[in-house]
Amino acid sequence: MAPTWLANIKAIAQPVAGILPALIIVIFAGLLSLLGLICEEGRRSYALAYADRFIDLATVLIGNPPHHNNKSYAPS
Repeated sequence: MAPTWLANIKAIAQPVAGILPALIIVIFAGLLSLLGLICEEGRRSYALAYADRFIDLATVLIGNPPHHNNKSYAPS
């Protein structure tokens, strides 16, 4: 059985290790969203959905997986 202090270190180290890649992904998702706003309706919805997936990826990188109640995120 692992010591309790090891779990505390993991709770701190995992978010810290994921901050930089998550920040880069969030900035890219923001740029993608802004570009999507100037596009026509079909491309806009695609770009915004794609940016939403990038935000979900960033939350996974920092150790907090998204909790969606939407069925569209469930695998087919």
